[in-house]
Amino acid sequence: MIGESASFIAPEPARQVELEISTRCVAGCSECPRTRAAENNDENWNSGFLSADIILKFLKQQNYIEKVNFCGAYGDAIYHPKLAEICSRIHNEMPRDISICIETNGSHRSKEWWMALAASLKQQDCVTFSIDGIGNTNAIYRAGTDWESIMLGVKTLRSFFKGSISWKWIVFSHNENQVVEAYKLSKTLKLDDFILVNSGRHYAGSQPTQSIVELEDAIRRVT
Repeated sequence: MIGESASFIAPEPARQVELEISTRCVAGCSECPRTRAAENNDENWNSGFLSADIILKFLKQQNYIEKVNFCGAYGDAIYHPKLAEICSRIHNEMPRDISICIETNGSHRSKEWWMALAASLKQQDCVTFSIDGIGNTNAIYRAGTDWESIMLGVKTLRSFFKGSISWKWIVFSHNENQVVEAYKLSKTLKLDDFILVNSGRHYAGSQPTQSIVELEDAIRRVT
């Protein structure tokens, strides 16, 4: 019980928000809810987008937000048909500075598309590529993705975007032996960070034999 002399301090509101702006995704990750759904088809999953006007209205109402994350649980932000426009409008129309972070599988977009996205972002922004393998290994879990187009996106963005670019790698049994090689590739690509994470969606036989700590130690030995 709070006494009469006690003062109540309200918790500070979150300074960042995560928005799922698209239900579209090209990947068919084996344990994703959209892949496992009884009706996995374009009509049910690839039809919904938040408009730029709605996103701007929401951000203007929440005047404490400093960072917005476009990271979907079911869809991928880069398949929103107006992502570059949304990013440009956030930077040009908001009464305060907001950082934008995008997490994506990075697949099936053209060089021109990535150049347009880079032009809509600022140095304070960040992009994370979720890539769980090298070459065809990535599509073992992220079915439907295309390695060559992902590398095109990473290289194009690095050439035209001055903000932070990270590589996030979910560790599975089929890719743990490529972790050190992937880390070296991330340095060749001049990426800012290489992040190892555990999966909450393991399937039979996918659990790695090495822990994140062990794999990070392996990386440190080659740096």
